[in-house]
Amino acid sequence: MAKLNALPQGSTVLVTGANGYIGSHIANTILEQGYRVRGTVRSPKPWLDELFQSKYGKDKYESITLSNFEDEEALAKAFDGVSAVAHVASDVSFSKDPNAVIPWVVKATETVLAAAAKFPAIKRVVLTSSSSAVIIPETNKPGDRVDENTWNDSAVKSAWDPSLAEDKKPYYIYAASKTEGERAAWKWVGKNKPGYVFSTVLPNCNWGEILHPEIYGSTMGWVRDVLKGDYEAFALYVPQYFVDVVDTARLHAIALLGENVESQRIFGFAEEVNRSDVFKTLRALRPDNENIPEPDENEGHDLTEVVPAKKAEQLLKDYYGRGWTGYKETHNKTLGQESPESDDEDQRFANRVNQALRDFNHTVPLSLLACNVMMIAGFDRVDANWQALMVFGCLVLLRVIVGDLGQWLTSLRRRFWVWLTGWRVFNLSSIEEKS
Repeated sequence: MAKLNALPQGSTVLVTGANGYIGSHIANTILEQGYRVRGTVRSPKPWLDELFQSKYGKDKYESITLSNFEDEEALAKAFDGVSAVAHVASDVSFSKDPNAVIPWVVKATETVLAAAAKFPAIKRVVLTSSSSAVIIPETNKPGDRVDENTWNDSAVKSAWDPSLAEDKKPYYIYAASKTEGERAAWKWVGKNKPGYVFSTVLPNCNWGEILHPEIYGSTMGWVRDVLKGDYEAFALYVPQYFVDVVDTARLHAIALLGENVESQRIFGFAEEVNRSDVFKTLRALRPDNENIPEPDENEGHDLTEVVPAKKAEQLLKDYYGRGWTGYKETHNKTLGQESPESDDEDQRFANRVNQALRDFNHTVPLSLLACNVMMIAGFDRVDANWQALMVFGCLVLLRVIVGDLGQWLTSLRRRFWVWLTGWRVFNLSSIEEKS
């Protein structure tokens, strides 16, 4: 197999948005190759450092807080001492205002490229783009063809169209931002000729392992929801290509470390999948789960011809000894090794909330006892203590009224995510936290 040795062993790679679904896998894959990783986060994420340092060693991974990609001074601090950059983070606010999203993504991307160019030690820069930068899937539409020169100009035009339906704005604006962000990057590199090699990776819908319960897992989270009878998010999925998140991470590693890989748009389109395909696979894995819907044998397919996908698969074969991971294998290795009662990330979130509430409930009797003692002793500020106790009591009452508050908050979180996107073609191929 070809070697991933474009950088000296022990070099440090910067991964922006390292706490996201894709970003965390990219960091993990780079660490597996024996390199160091510095991951950016918007706010401290101690669990992320613990995840990677416990697995690879304390000197192999570090997090750095970076809340603004337009802050050149902060970027310079993040880039100091690194040999390559994987820029994964992007705007996923799903705003309905194109002026609030598209120019920011373009500016932030250009700023990252310019900041990296100031460091001669940086030899590779890879941008995480998206399938949304080239096409929006349409079911059973023949004749669509994607190649290295394809751009999603229709999404850009629609995003700036004032007459675009409100429910379509969030996704079209997201797609336009990925299109214009990547296009601006190639234009900047062509004009400024930096000292590093630049490439982009364009993944479609990612499924696969979620590395930590604090990572929502975006598209993989929808599949887990189906097992619990929650179809709201997955109902938005339309037939399109999928890619295993590990393959996406490996394509980034190849672009960063593959000696003969330069200036490429690498397309992460592994296999066309519709909802019925997923339901059949889940039913095979969970034959006793009655929450999984009946497959629709008449459901359509994404007929798009993605020409560069074969080239990307060949890169995987050259550097990792195998091609694409199929969707059945992805779900088998991700869900097949778990028991049907396994704690998914939503359940763990609910458990944390409920444990906090239980701990809180245990303090109420102690608070009551303390207040009684203070009253008997004739202490001042007894009224203030009783007021505090009343607040405790109201919260306990809320706990009783709501019931399982953790599950309720979990459901609310999922429903808010679905509402935020607000469109039926939920083709979020490379969603990452905005840092």
